[in-house]
Amino acid sequence: MSPTPIDILTIPPCRIIRDYLIEAFLGVAYDEDTDWSIAVAATPEKPINVITIFDEASTKQYRSHDQAGGAGAGFQYGGGVHENYGIVIEIRSNSYVDGWMKALLLMMCMDKLHRWEWTGSAAGYPEQVAVFSTAIRQRGIFPLGKDENGKWLFNLEYELVLQSLNRT
Repeated sequence: MSPTPIDILTIPPCRIIRDYLIEAFLGVAYDEDTDWSIAVAATPEKPINVITIFDEASTKQYRSHDQAGGAGAGFQYGGGVHENYGIVIEIRSNSYVDGWMKALLLMMCMDKLHRWEWTGSAAGYPEQVAVFSTAIRQRGIFPLGKDENGKWLFNLEYELVLQSLNRT
């Protein structure tokens, strides 16, 4: 059984989680002039207080998405191998306390992710509806110390459990 475009998530999970955090009012779409903007894939130089989300290696779950059951069929055992998507959320802050508090708010928000639905698409692919059943915390707030510019760094690590993936 060869995968069709709908069998895979066609947009990076870090971008999807950015939308989740914006929806939860924990940041805004990236803008170099706005504190607590949310960047993806690479930490920008500005602003000083910034959240960056990175994709990370996934873990195999030994289940696959089967479109044979039609829209809403969800995951079925058999077929290809599905993976939980790994992400790292990095917080950079001018102050230790502000960075720790933002990391704590992000951790509480991610821990509450339950059956959250995202709709979107990548260029050349049909629009998808992805339902994430949960975010599994792999590591709580981890203070990384200061960067080369003397700004405080913290990070969190999660696995995202994709419950269903369908076309709209």
